[in-house]
Amino acid sequence: MSLSSFYDRHSMTSIRNVEKICDIKGCEKPAERSLNIKKVKETSLELKDDSCRQVHMCKDHYRIFKKETKNDIPDYMG
Repeated sequence: MSLSSFYDRHSMTSIRNVEKICDIKGCEKPAERSLNIKKVKETSLELKDDSCRQVHMCKDHYRIFKKETKNDIPDYMG
């Protein structure tokens, strides 16, 4: 296999075009947001796999996340 054919088959564009699925346990909806795993672990949401850096969330789970963390804004922010 030549080097150019290797890059054609394994290009990053094919990885980027894959639709992400929500990483919350029991959900298979398409993800619309991604957040840092440290912030998500502070909520009641259970993850499918906690070995990643970013958590992909659907619209419904992102809404739950925002409700649970809305009081976490530091005082200097307003």
